[in-house]
Amino acid sequence: MFGGAQPQKGSGQGQDQLDILLGNRARHRGDYQGELDARDAQLASLNESIGPDSAKWRMRSEAKHEAHAQLGAIQGQLGRPLQRWSLSLNALIFFAVACALLEAPLNQFIFEIVLRRGAEVAFVASFAVGLGLILIAHTGGGQARQWYGVYERKIYFTHIFLAAFCLVVIACVVGALTVTRADLPQGDSQAGIGDVYSSVADRLNNMGLLATLSAALANSEARTLAAMNLGTLFAAFLMGVVTHDPDVNFDRAYDLHEARKRALERLDRKYKKRRARIRADASRDLQVIDGKYSSTNAAIITLKHLRGIGQTPDDAFVLSSLDLLLTAERQQAFRTRLPDEAATPPQPEAPPPAAPARDGALHVVGRETR
Repeated sequence: MFGGAQPQKGSGQGQDQLDILLGNRARHRGDYQGELDARDAQLASLNESIGPDSAKWRMRSEAKHEAHAQLGAIQGQLGRPLQRWSLSLNALIFFAVACALLEAPLNQFIFEIVLRRGAEVAFVASFAVGLGLILIAHTGGGQARQWYGVYERKIYFTHIFLAAFCLVVIACVVGALTVTRADLPQGDSQAGIGDVYSSVADRLNNMGLLATLSAALANSEARTLAAMNLGTLFAAFLMGVVTHDPDVNFDRAYDLHEARKRALERLDRKYKKRRARIRADASRDLQVIDGKYSSTNAAIITLKHLRGIGQTPDDAFVLSSLDLLLTAERQQAFRTRLPDEAATPPQPEAPPPAAPARDGALHVVGRETR
């Protein structure tokens, strides 16, 4: 027991136990305020470095608003929404790789003969060629889609030329693969790249281009290979068409706006992540200090009750009320509630008076602090 108003035994200065508890409570309150000040200083520094008050944030926000204004001006003049499929870069990469994997087994045998290497090397070479053809087809589809610009009212001859060039490259490569496959119907593993080239050159010289292709397509294996290659490349070409808006300026303005929007969102996620980490680290220390404060305050209330001393406003003080950030968040949460959920803002509750327990022990009342 506290022993009434008797001085605490073992105290060299004979301090009263109540005075000691009051001093401890004041010290805990000071420690709590100091921890809050340190946390708020870190949050302020973070805010000025990458937060809403930083130069980097303002620069990215202004860039986003500028891109948004440019996009709105173009859309207003065109008088229509964006006409394209908006796919992410990851989705386009997945589509290209999937198509290349479909083409690789078709052309693998040709590369085994030409390169005279194992199946693994031939598959990699076939995959690389297929992926290159798919990228060329996708580019050609985008250029073909944007041959005329309504915003600038002009024909883009460069786009027409690039689209035609991509189609010519695709036709040449697929034609060469088809003729080569038809020239090796039995899978002659002894033939090399020189033999294949000589055989194809002789056919072209003797029969001509169209007759050589016609003869190659008469072979079922070469016909199947050509159909599969052309089907996959047509899908890539069509994907290039539908993922681009007909107007190149509208298309680029949208891409620029989305890129700047994502840049600001990445900075926002980075800021919020670091801010949450700072608050979590400080919250653990604040909880420890608040637990000590609550225990000391409960001991003071109990001792005053035993001595018949009235309580003061300090005895009902809620330590978490010093956290202005937490208080503002609670008020904001209240304002976002439905009207019938609460009529008045929540107020911090004062700790109930602690009653003396049996055998002179103190009943300590703690509170949870965020």
